[in-house]
This record gives sequence, C-alpha cells and structure tokens, in this order.
Amino acid sequence: MSTDMLSATAMRGPMQESAGRAVAGPSHAHLMQLAAIRGGAPVVQRAIADHNVHIAQAPGLVRALSAGAQARLDAVMQTLIAFIANDHRINVGSIHVAIEQEGGNAVFHHGVSGIAGENPALTHTAGNRINIVIQRPFAEAATKGELYGLLAHEIGVHNIPTDFEGIDDTAVRDFDPLITPRKQDKGNTVSGGYERAQWPVGGNARDGHRQHDHALVGNIVNPQRPVNPVERRRAESYLETVLSIGDQIDAGGGSAEEKAEETTQLVHLYLVDIARIIATDDGRMPIGRHLLALNDVYQWVFTNVVLPERGNHAWIPAEAPKANSFTLTLSLGFFYRRITKEKERDNEARV
Repeated sequence: MSTDMLSATAMRGPMQESAGRAVAGPSHAHLMQLAAIRGGAPVVQRAIADHNVHIAQAPGLVRALSAGAQARLDAVMQTLIAFIANDHRINVGSIHVAIEQEGGNAVFHHGVSGIAGENPALTHTAGNRINIVIQRPFAEAATKGELYGLLAHEIGVHNIPTDFEGIDDTAVRDFDPLITPRKQDKGNTVSGGYERAQWPVGGNARDGHRQHDHALVGNIVNPQRPVNPVERRRAESYLETVLSIGDQIDAGGGSAEEKAEETTQLVHLYLVDIARIIATDDGRMPIGRHLLALNDVYQWVFTNVVLPERGNHAWIPAEAPKANSFTLTLSLGFFYRRITKEKERDNEARV
C-alpha cells in the first residue's frame, strides 16, 4: 500500500487469492470456527456450534496486541461469526484471522501469512475456509467500527461474491460513471460524471494500483441494479455484507451508544471505500489531489445508496457520518496518523 495520505483508511490493499468455489446454502448448519493470531498465542478461542475451534499457530515474530486491542478484536470476530451464522447467502466453514507484521511473504500457510508491503490486510479462500491477515499496526490502532469496516471489505468484496456466491465477473471491462452536480459543473469528462478507465484485455486481477474486484463494487452507483439473481453483481454482495454485519452489531450486546458508534463507523468506512474507488479510479489518480471529489462521491453514495436502506436497517444514521470535505479529510488524516504512530512503535521495538 502506498504511504500516500488516506490510503490505509481506504483499504485498497487486500489481495485476493481465491481457491475454488463453495456451494451456497444455509450457513447455520455448518461448522463455524475462528482463529486469530497474536505472536504465537491465540487471541480468540471459542467453541462455536458445539465444535472445537481450530487454532492456527503463528511464527511468533509479532509483538503482542495490547489488552484493549485484543478485546476489540475478540468482540469483532464474535460478531462476524454470528453474522456468518445468520447470513443464508453463504456456506462458510471457518474463518481464520492472523495478526502479522507488514513486510513478510504473501504466501499463506495454515492460515498464517506475512503482509506484503504496507497493505492493511490480505484475504484468501481455501475450500470453504476464509483466511484473513491483518497488519499489526492496524489491529492495534483501529476501533471496533474500523475493524468491522476492514473485515466487511475483505469478505464482502473478495471472498463472499467470488467463492461463496459464484459471481463470475472476470470478463467485465466497463464500469458505470457517476454523475453528480459538482462533476457536471466541472464538465471535464465525456459523460459529465466520474469516469473510470476500461479494464485491459486479458482479465488480470490487477492493473497497476487498481484491482478488478474494487472497480466492480464501484458499480453500486448504477441505479439500474439487476433483479435477476443470475445477474447478481459483486457490488450488491458487498453492500449486503455491510448491512448484514450492521444488523448483527445492532442485535448484539453493548450499550445503544456503543452500537451506534460502531455501526456509524462501519457505514463511514464503506462510504470511504466506494468514494475512493470512484473518485480516484481505485488509486490510478492520487487521492491527495482529489479530496473534494472524494467527499462529493461520499455524500452521493450515502444519500442515494445507503440512506434508502434505513427503512430495513434502523441503525443506519440519518445523516452522513462526515458532513463535508473538511470533516471527512480531518477524520481520515487523524486515522492515518494513528496507524503511522503504531508503525513507528513497532519499528522501535524491532531495533
């Protein structure tokens, strides 16, 4: 991941390595497992659906998470397990989460991997098992809502649509423009909207900074969403994952204030994710030069995509989590600084 400001927050790093398909079906009838790694010790050990949890073993090269970060991760992963149990789109057998230092090999081995470069996370599917690796500075510094946002991206953009719903969109090369009043006033594109470059011939998962999966979820801005399940898109799968996780947070334990904060942050991270993909063409253009565009798309997606879902998901905030470009940029900059400080502490510990 680039160290350009805001890039970590936007979560453009996940690298998908899909292996096979799983047949969709009622997930509650299947084994659910959770393993999260802290150094060489498990951070979560729960019995789910009367089965023992498989605990993967880490290399022991990573600083232990603080007690607070450990508790946040434990709580988030329990919510994720409950989400999987109640989401009948998917048949996930197990989820394994490992905490690793960035800079290792991007090769999975029994659910454990180093992080390539500075990506906040990697994800991989093997059979009906999802393996997720989160870089330690993010796991340490992130709030519960930010962890929910990251994990929603990992499984909602990559694992679930490809490996558990069988969505085959590798041949899609064109992406829907987003037309907003601000962009129309600028008049600097053929369509009058935010346009994204056509995907190169060949079907590669990456094109420079861009990822094909990311570009596809940006198509949520198309109001003509397919009704036929056969035409189901990755964009809808991601949104439904976010909504389902939010439902589970809302139905879970904790105070009303805590749950409102977590679901609002989940919505915020989703909006940032989609806005960055569209405003910068998934990193093809530097985000630092397109902050007004980022806010423009952020506000449009909230008003036209997320807010209409509030009737069925009362936890969705009545107003956008960030009201304007200033508050949006400030929040992202503050988040980036928290991650940077944690990286510095990790580096100092290794000296």
